[in-house]
Amino acid sequence: MRTLDVRGLACPEPAEAVLEAVATLATGHYLEVIHYQEPRLLYPHLQKRGFSFLTQQGAGSIIRVLIWREQDSEARDAVDAAIRGLP
Repeated sequence: MRTLDVRGLACPEPAEAVLEAVATLATGHYLEVIHYQEPRLLYPHLQKRGFSFLTQQGAGSIIRVLIWREQDSEARDAVDAAIRGLP
């Protein structure tokens, strides 16, 4: 897992940073994005590039988005474990 905190970036920098980061995801890995708002405009770009994602409301106003390659079952299993709080 890699974490990318985009809370301090001005638009469109968060989306650009996320798209750059997911392009380098290795098999079995996923990206955790920390943001202040749900990046709804990013989702179609991720889907078009073959990525799946899960969005969670974190503490306070923090949004957590987990992103993995759609066909990567190992990464999806890692996301499932992270959601359940497992190592």
